[in-house]
Amino acid sequence: MSSSWPTEIWDPRNPLADDAGMAPYTPPADPNWLVGKNSGLPDDWQDYNMKTNVWDALENPLYKVAAQAKGIDWDDFKSRVNTQIGPEDEYEYIPADMVTVPAVGKSGRQGGHSGYTYNKSAYDFAMKEWEKSGKWGEVDGLLSILPPKPENFTDDTPVTNMFGFSGYTGSIYEDMETMYGWLGEIDSKGKGSYETIAKGPQGTDYGIVGDIWEHYGLDKAPEGPTTLDDSYFSYQENFATAVPSSPKDEWINAAIALGNNPDVELEVTTNQGGTKA
Repeated sequence: MSSSWPTEIWDPRNPLADDAGMAPYTPPADPNWLVGKNSGLPDDWQDYNMKTNVWDALENPLYKVAAQAKGIDWDDFKSRVNTQIGPEDEYEYIPADMVTVPAVGKSGRQGGHSGYTYNKSAYDFAMKEWEKSGKWGEVDGLLSILPPKPENFTDDTPVTNMFGFSGYTGSIYEDMETMYGWLGEIDSKGKGSYETIAKGPQGTDYGIVGDIWEHYGLDKAPEGPTTLDDSYFSYQENFATAVPSSPKDEWINAAIALGNNPDVELEVTTNQGGTKA
């Protein structure tokens, strides 16, 4: 999952900012990582695979933490794997249990078939999964309420569980299921709505085309001041004719005349309608 969080932003007031005002930026901690960390997993827990085979689990620190969390004796578990299953390169898978079903009646007629051989081990497992899912499973790639059919399992490949060895019972399988289930809960808690925080703000969330940090000018320092072009000063000096900015006022005109000649005799109309010399 890609993240939009930057490594630095323009923040001139930050004590760590450089001469251009760019300062290191620390994004919020990944919520998914925090969930794992708070559950006791190591700082680098996201570097390990939760879904792994039983042999790799022995070297996976996540499974050691999961064993402790679920009350499983880790040293005893490792001992049982080494003695009951053995090294991966020496492990012998249990051969598939192939069962032959004889022909019944005439093929094509109701209740009749020509006979077939099927992998009972694979069929039994598929049936258990179908029942576990509430009898709503997947048949031939399609969701169906119909149970699996034996004739669909003709491959004689040995059946292995999700942890890489044969069988779906026994203490080793049960312990692996328990530890994997505990780890899966941690992973699911850290996802969902938390992914929005991990991704960071996206321009598309706000109708912005492109990078949101670039859009608001936070991805780099602003450009310095520039010299104004001469066009900003292209005015004409024309003061030959004075144009009044407001209607003439007799009192103002009288004051101007008196200022120019203190001995002049003035006569203006007052606002009461009379005259004053």
